[in-house]
Amino acid sequence: MPAARLDVPPARDIETLRRLGALPPERTAVPILTKALHAPSPDGPVLARLDPGQLRAPDGTATVYLYSPVRIDTYHGPELVMWADGPSSSHLHLEFWNVAQGSDAVVSVTVRITTPDHAVRITATGNPTPMLVTQAATAGQTVTIHVPVHVTSSWCVVLLEPAGPDHTFAWYGADLRLL
Repeated sequence: MPAARLDVPPARDIETLRRLGALPPERTAVPILTKALHAPSPDGPVLARLDPGQLRAPDGTATVYLYSPVRIDTYHGPELVMWADGPSSSHLHLEFWNVAQGSDAVVSVTVRITTPDHAVRITATGNPTPMLVTQAATAGQTVTIHVPVHVTSSWCVVLLEPAGPDHTFAWYGADLRLL
């Protein structure tokens, strides 16, 4: 069993992470233009990888937390389908460890929003602007969003939140690369 992480807060709710500076303050999400969804992938090697079939990296570099009340479904395929049950702070919390403090990285998150008028909000450590990825922008296709992250400690976080009550999205995986 790995040693306890002393630099990672025991409470990983959104408010605690914002208070510690691991997430940006609450702001209005900025919709992502369709062209931005197809940006080239960063070149560096993958330092950590997460997917629904392996929610903790075997080398201890990353893990997933799922906050509720939320419903999840992995029945239909390799994705994790998540939706909020009404107004809540449900979110999928992707946490990456052992990243050099002060470094800039990109977390490439693969998602699909299939239901019209649904969206997912993405926030990240050191990224001042939350992103809003909509079904209209993605046309219901599976897309990879490159989320810039600035590592302020030895760990960083990317949050995926249903953008509204009863919104749903499918998550396929995430890779962390240094810039």
